[in-house]
Amino acid sequence: MVYGAITALGFAATENVLYLYFVGYGDGGYGSLLILFVLRVILGGWGHAVYTAFIGVGFAMARLRPGRAIKIVAPLLGWMVAVALHALHNSMATLLVSGFGLGGLAATLGIDWLGWGIALCVAAWAILRERRWIRAYLQDEVALGTLRYAQFQTAGSLRGQVGARMRSKEARRFYELCSELAQKKHQLAVLGDERGNTARIAQLRAELQRLAPGV
Repeated sequence: MVYGAITALGFAATENVLYLYFVGYGDGGYGSLLILFVLRVILGGWGHAVYTAFIGVGFAMARLRPGRAIKIVAPLLGWMVAVALHALHNSMATLLVSGFGLGGLAATLGIDWLGWGIALCVAAWAILRERRWIRAYLQDEVALGTLRYAQFQTAGSLRGQVGARMRSKEARRFYELCSELAQKKHQLAVLGDERGNTARIAQLRAELQRLAPGV
């Protein structure tokens, strides 16, 4: 989702600059440019990021699920959702230009913001899922001596992680590694030892043990 959104923001920035200059300033001067700036950048600036984020979701599902069919179907579905959302936005914008006034503007923004809300819900779900993976896959790391119990509790708490990561560079790196270790152990459980998951888990454990005394 993050990679998809960042890619789309680069495109949106370029598109907005062109629209603001040629359609806004070029057609109606500074007044038209300001109105277009509010509509495209302030009210609808995250549209492309949301659309392309769903392509990212499709690629993530393909990467993290076993089976060949999902690796073809998931990216295609993500792309279809992105296209459908963009087409819906463009259709509403066309109706707005055709004279639907404030009602058309409200409908267009409502549809856009609904997409943003769905994307935020998916992101929140992913964060909560990561917390569950951390608690499930890092509990045995306490017995192995990789983590202390207090570190395990902090790793499984979003508020605890945020506070700990702000304290020092070492703590930030430590809890990033905790998250990666949990994810790699999940991938090992679901996908097996593809792409060297077992070796990567051993590397992560070693680095966590090195950093643990100072965190």
